[in-house]
Amino acid sequence: LVVSSVAGPSTRFSAPVQWSECAPYLNPDRAPDMTWLVSLCGAVITLFASVGVVQPIRLIHFLQTAWQTPKGLFLAIAIRMVLGALLLATASESRFPQVFQILGGISVAAAAISPLIGFARLNRFVQWWAKRPTVLVRIWSLGAVGFGVFLIYGVS
Repeated sequence: LVVSSVAGPSTRFSAPVQWSECAPYLNPDRAPDMTWLVSLCGAVITLFASVGVVQPIRLIHFLQTAWQTPKGLFLAIAIRMVLGALLLATASESRFPQVFQILGGISVAAAAISPLIGFARLNRFVQWWAKRPTVLVRIWSLGAVGFGVFLIYGVS
């Protein structure tokens, strides 16, 4: 495929351009690099978890607010599904391919099971979690910080 281009209203030129140069991700010989999306997810997880370490009450309030409607459940399902798919898709490019495959499978399974649990039960779980001591929220959040950093390191 040859593409002609115009460099401005007064200057015209045409140069042969290969389609693979215009759209490298549509080239079947080169798969898109999605590791940056895993790094982005790791950064977001680290950011939210850091709030839980520093200000656990703020994180609890945010989660309670986010889960008060069924939209929150669907958002959580979507996030788990996307994260799981990303981990599975990037496992071969990561430093820990088997771990990424296992975590991706768990995430996809959790997303698939969440609708079966139902909004009411999940909401009760969030309310139960919100009543836990803040030290427990901080410890849990530290684990989530570690998970986010692990994702970033795993694809760097």
